[in-house]
Amino acid sequence: MPLCVVNSVMKAIRFNVAIPRYIFGKSVEKIYPPLLWSGFSCLYTEEVPEPSLPGEDWVKVKTRYGGICGTDMSTVYLHTSPYYEPFSSSPFTMGHENVGYISEVGANAGEWGVGQRVIVEITLWCAPRGIEEWCEYCARGEVNQCLNTTEGELAPGLVLGGCRDTGGSWSQYFLAHKSQLYQVPEDVSDENA
Repeated sequence: MPLCVVNSVMKAIRFNVAIPRYIFGKSVEKIYPPLLWSGFSCLYTEEVPEPSLPGEDWVKVKTRYGGICGTDMSTVYLHTSPYYEPFSSSPFTMGHENVGYISEVGANAGEWGVGQRVIVEITLWCAPRGIEEWCEYCARGEVNQCLNTTEGELAPGLVLGGCRDTGGSWSQYFLAHKSQLYQVPEDVSDENA
């Protein structure tokens, strides 16, 4: 029987806020918008390595669906303010709206197992960042107000799909911390999840 070789490279839709790419995109956006996703501007496709778990309390998710929302469109069309650049880490794989199946689990991933269908809460708050003493907001459960989005074990990024270390759902696989996972009930379709 032949050995099964796992493909360790995957296609991803990436975003890079490099100044030359940004200037090119802003100069052509009104003249010919398709150039914004031509590969010369900030958005492009690229073959990237399949992500590896950064810790034992992480899982790898195989994307089933990666949604497109208004924030994504604003990013693609370069309407999101460059003010937010310090709160992301470029280049990153786009996609924060998601549903998928867990394909790999770390040793401390708790009740999560391979094959479970999940959605991932996108905020990269204190727990996913490996920060032991949580900020006041995360301690109260207000993780969307986290004060540590540029600190800890991960590169800067407010959310999944805006951090180079986690990847995003606009690729075959992305990473999630066990605290971000929600199991999708069997009676809910992928499209409705």
